[in-house]
Amino acid sequence: MNGYQYILAKQTEWARNHGIALIGSKIERVRSAYTSEVDHNLFQPLLPEVRNSFESGDGSELGSPGLPGKMQAIHSSSALAVNLFQYWKTLSQVSVIAAACGLCRSRSDVSLDVVFEEKYPIDEGFRFHPNIDVAQGSGEVTIKVFSVKNSHNLNQISFFFQSDPVFTK
Repeated sequence: MNGYQYILAKQTEWARNHGIALIGSKIERVRSAYTSEVDHNLFQPLLPEVRNSFESGDGSELGSPGLPGKMQAIHSSSALAVNLFQYWKTLSQVSVIAAACGLCRSRSDVSLDVVFEEKYPIDEGFRFHPNIDVAQGSGEVTIKVFSVKNSHNLNQISFFFQSDPVFTK
């Protein structure tokens, strides 16, 4: 069993243990790896401003009628990002989790907020600009990012913490 299969098995077990029914995706209906509702895959419901961020994105994270969104996947990077960072946003303690991830010093005023599904243009030649799972910063200061990528082809899951400035607003 590779890393991806192991995590998928553990997430499936988690859903089963919590009485959460899984459904198939819009692409492959054989593997049941999506929750029937977005909130079933989250520790707490999306805050209104976080929901607005995902609704404004172009990544189909929240789905559409009859089709589950990417965030409903038990292996979703955006669900992982929300589960990790939204709680601290709710408590107005973003600097605590940002410091734990090595993105800033403890109690830094640079890490006052996090935003989800932000677009960052990298080249006008691209039809769609990348949506970053989580970006943290404060006002007009440098943005640092956290991203989780799941590569099915490489059978690996990688976590990317960028501690050096990436984008400046």
